[in-house]
Amino acid sequence: MTTIASTLAICSLFFLLSIAFLITFLIYLLWKHNYQNERLFDVGVKPRGSCDIAILIPEPIPELMYQCPSDPPEYSEAARASPLPSYDDVIYCDQVARSFQNLISVK
Repeated sequence: MTTIASTLAICSLFFLLSIAFLITFLIYLLWKHNYQNERLFDVGVKPRGSCDIAILIPEPIPELMYQCPSDPPEYSEAARASPLPSYDDVIYCDQVARSFQNLISVK
């Protein structure tokens, strides 16, 4: 009877030690996984006084890739496309405005 009890005690001790080892190994794997994930987010550490501040860099903003389908126009062609009025247009509008002022002042 004592041999069965001692054998059972040895088996239970081996079983408990193996479970304790597996739990310790799982805790180590979880800690290692968590540490590696944190290192993916921390790009650099900048010391400031007595404490360290983790600097996080956001993901880059996607840039639009645009290529002009044709060559830009020459200066002579682009001059007519200016949003500013030409000198002749300004003089003409000034003359029209003066003529309307003359009509108003005649009354």
